[in-house]
Amino acid sequence: MTALPPEPEWRTDEAIMCLECGVWKKALGRHLPAHGLTSLTYRERWGMRQRQPLTSRDYAATRREIAIRSGGVERLTEWAPKTAAVAQEAARHRERRPQELAESSARNDQLRDYTWLTAALELGLVPYGHVHRHARSQRTRHRPPTPTSAATTNTPSPSPPRT
Repeated sequence: MTALPPEPEWRTDEAIMCLECGVWKKALGRHLPAHGLTSLTYRERWGMRQRQPLTSRDYAATRREIAIRSGGVERLTEWAPKTAAVAQEAARHRERRPQELAESSARNDQLRDYTWLTAALELGLVPYGHVHRHARSQRTRHRPPTPTSAATTNTPSPSPPRT
């Protein structure tokens, strides 16, 4: 790993300098294969962070504006719906207050635990009463599923849950 010079020496608003050969470019992505490097190996060689941009600041701003103008996340839904959903959810979370995020996280944890327990119930790994007690203790709106005959072969028949 070679020591990285201070950023103002190799990255400006207009261009970024290739630290291998000293040539100035708007973006290094297509130039690096000339040195037999990928962006990852280039960053490792020069001790850069993995998310360090290999473009000039102006070029990055221009590409960002083009993406926003072309529809951004809305257009992304046409060809990558899962990625678009993640991007929209991240944008929604950025607008929420920390308290709302904490509450949402707690609800997600409860649901994840409950989902795991119901799956374990279906496999016969935990008794029915355990799942029901967990649901009551978490004060969730979820009701445990009624056990299947395969899941209850080794456990006594439970009474129906109270509402």
